[in-house]
Amino acid sequence: MFLNSHFGQKQIWNLQAGGNREGLNFQQIRSFEIHLPPLNEQKRIVEIFNAIDTKLDLIEQLEFETQNLKKGLMQKLLTGEWRVPLDCDEEAAA
Repeated sequence: MFLNSHFGQKQIWNLQAGGNREGLNFQQIRSFEIHLPPLNEQKRIVEIFNAIDTKLDLIEQLEFETQNLKKGLMQKLLTGEWRVPLDCDEEAAA
């Protein structure tokens, strides 16, 4: 992620010597400046991502349960175990 960022690409560009030279050596890679947020901010970011993961898990569970309810309803309707009342159509025709 860092190497694809604007800041990372700028460092790579500045460290490459020569017009046709591609790639970096180990020393050049070790010289990269990678800025990290303070530890308390990192912890807060982790908390946010954990909360997002928890909500995504809940959404997936709800989606699974909804699909099961739909399958069950379709099964009951298609086998005739449950019937939909047609009283509304009779009232509209009258």
